[in-house]
Amino acid sequence: MKWGIRFSSRTACNPAFLSSMNYLNQIRGFADNGGIDYSGQTLPPLSEIALNETLGIGSDLFAIPIQPATHFTRWYAPPNALDIQLQNTTGGRFATIHCDGTPILDGARMVRVDGSTFSAPIDWNNDLDPVPDPNPENPVPWQDVNFNGSTFSSPDPPPSPAFNDMQGFNDWINVDLRQVGSRANGFGFSSGGGYPPDLTGGGGFPPDLAGGGGFPPDTTGGGGFPPDTTGGGGFPPDTTGGGNEQDQETACSTADPPTGLSAVPSNKKVALNWTPPGVCQVSRKAGYTIWRAVGSFSTITPANRTQFTNIGTVNAPSTTFTDNNVKNNTTYTYFVTDTNTQGATSGASTPATVFVKF
Repeated sequence: MKWGIRFSSRTACNPAFLSSMNYLNQIRGFADNGGIDYSGQTLPPLSEIALNETLGIGSDLFAIPIQPATHFTRWYAPPNALDIQLQNTTGGRFATIHCDGTPILDGARMVRVDGSTFSAPIDWNNDLDPVPDPNPENPVPWQDVNFNGSTFSSPDPPPSPAFNDMQGFNDWINVDLRQVGSRANGFGFSSGGGYPPDLTGGGGFPPDLAGGGGFPPDTTGGGGFPPDTTGGGGFPPDTTGGGNEQDQETACSTADPPTGLSAVPSNKKVALNWTPPGVCQVSRKAGYTIWRAVGSFSTITPANRTQFTNIGTVNAPSTTFTDNNVKNNTTYTYFVTDTNTQGATSGASTPATVFVKF
């Protein structure tokens, strides 16, 4: 089955493209009552020279009344002090390739940031300061938030009428069901379902003779509108098809943190449990790293990051750890990072705090 979704590595790197079809910005943080809205929202275009932490990624352009994004986003930013600490300790925290799989040739150091707010605010520069940032960084100076190798001299998005790499995107608006073939459909024939003279499958109308469900002048399949003559279901100015889908190898060049960390005291110990990230497999050798600090910290900030120390590792698929070295009448805060099979290390999980008394 072939669906006419205009999906490529360009949209896969877009923080404003929240979709179940997208490895790098895969939907998460289900605001819609735990369901998955395939990709039913169109968010405003982003500009790398006008990022605003207060506005974030904006709200749905077509919802009445105005609705925020239904899922969290991800983006790329310079490493903060915690990222550097993780890189120096476990390695693998910095991105090793651009989001589209192209090599890093200018020595750029970037990390993928997992947002924890819907639409806004967004800590674009990843400095862990409160948002909106009290420093004069709102709007944030230019930043390659989709990490496709652009520079300040040629930031995304390109000027009109070129395609905006970070325009709002809605999968349902761009889906083209005329491309569904390979079996009988509403027009009637097995192994193609096309209307004569389509004899090779694809469900197309004349003069589509090679399958693909396209309208004229598409004669090679693909279901596109003019001037798409090579397949792919794209709209102008896309004349080469739907682009290359983001592969998992590229997507896993950065890692997501574990979720759902819990800390429960019992018998002079603290039992930790967490949920593994959903997309990229955690390494069975490097696995998870557990960090601890004395005191209560609801978030990891520049002020408290140095108080956390590495107290152990766990090999996947295990998602538990027992801290046997605790003291009576003491409060501890924990977080966990993971390393995936490609050697990429995640940022910190949401912290878990516990008071030990025995």
